[in-house]
Amino acid sequence: METGSRPSPRWEHTDLPFSLGYLGHPIPRGPHICQVYTSPEERMDAVFDFLRSALESGEQTYFISERPTDEILAEFLAGVGVSLDDARRSGQFHASANRDFYLKGGFDPQRLVDTWATILRDARAKGSPALWAIGDVLPELCCMQGGTQLVIYESKLEEWMQCNRATILCQYDARAFDACTIMNVLRVHPLVLANGRVAECPFFTGPAPVRSH
Repeated sequence: METGSRPSPRWEHTDLPFSLGYLGHPIPRGPHICQVYTSPEERMDAVFDFLRSALESGEQTYFISERPTDEILAEFLAGVGVSLDDARRSGQFHASANRDFYLKGGFDPQRLVDTWATILRDARAKGSPALWAIGDVLPELCCMQGGTQLVIYESKLEEWMQCNRATILCQYDARAFDACTIMNVLRVHPLVLANGRVAECPFFTGPAPVRSH
């Protein structure tokens, strides 16, 4: 595939490289990552490793999910020496239902990006220089204007992330989203998580909104 015209991922706001549990090599701090998963096990493997690394970093951590997983998460994290209860009590760990996060007040791409900006400001106010978040994207968003609004949101988020210290992993269920939406979403994520590794996304074209359907 010709890559000469593709934009290079840039994180001017980053400091030293860091590593997540499933990474085979360090990457710059602050990436926008997309995972297209095909099974609940694949999704939860990514959740476990992401949250473990995020909580061990001591930085503000957000988990957005449709399924209640506290008991499973607590058991896993305890096995690697991280207490979910302690992280909650300290205010480091926050969880939200994806329906509430994406649809409260209606699905509005700019409102959601502004929400992330507020979350990052709150994290900095608590002494955390950066934000970590992993979210299972709500399949219903694919039905809104043929997925166009979803891609606009991801595009606006990527643009915002290029200037802010946030590491966000967006999870997409391959069984719940159509191929056109998945492809357009990949175009606005500079990195992908696949087969347990993070790599540059070969479809990345930058944060400009992409036409869907």
